[in-house]
Formats: sequence, structure tokens, C-alpha cells
Amino acid sequence: MFAEKLKELRAIKGIGSQAELAGILGVTQQAVGLWERNKNMPDYETLKKIAVLFDVSTDYLLGNDTEGGYYVDPETARIANEMKENPGRRVLFDASRKLSPESLKEVQRYVEYIYHKQEGKYDD
Repeated sequence: MFAEKLKELRAIKGIGSQAELAGILGVTQQAVGLWERNKNMPDYETLKKIAVLFDVSTDYLLGNDTEGGYYVDPETARIANEMKENPGRRVLFDASRKLSPESLKEVQRYVEYIYHKQEGKYDD
């Protein structure tokens, strides 16, 4: 259970290798490899670090909580992480939830215009 969850969360977070995860956690690549092959488990302190890194509970990592508090769809997880790390994106998202459908359409058209302008598809 833990091995599969760790591999999945590492992929969702965009941590491309066991060595990269090991460096973040301050453990060896061999330790991460053993965890992902279900041959060993991290100690409690490292388990807590893993939970914080991936925004999940230790219960989720251990299979006691199926919800986990994390998005398992990689695209949804990426978007949620962007909103968490970029306050500007969060403001746009929060504002969009409060707009009327007509106002939201207007904002969408404006954003599309700005995007196309940035891409060189429109001239002023």
C-alpha cells in the first residue's frame, strides 16, 4: 500500500527520480528504492516529512485513510499546487467563483485575448 502511494505521489508532485526524493528527504536513494519496492518502511520522522511534502496525512500513506486530502488526478493536483504556490492564480480562481455567468464569460474572453496577444496572434 505505502509503496504504491509513494510512487503515485512522487509522480503527481513531479519528482522524477528516487534520488531526487531522497535528496529532499535527506535519505539515500537506496532507502527510497526499498520503500517503493515494499521491502522496507521509513521511520516515523521521515514518514511525517513525506506526508508534509505531499500534503497528505500519515494515515493516508499507511492506507488507513482513503481520502488522503490530496488529488490523485495529476492534472487536478498540478492545478491545486499552482494555486497554493502562486497567490495571483488563487485570487483569479477565487474571484471567478463569485462572478455571475455573464461576467465570467467576459473575463474568459479577456484572458483569451491577452493570451493570444502574448503568443503573437493579435496585434494592437
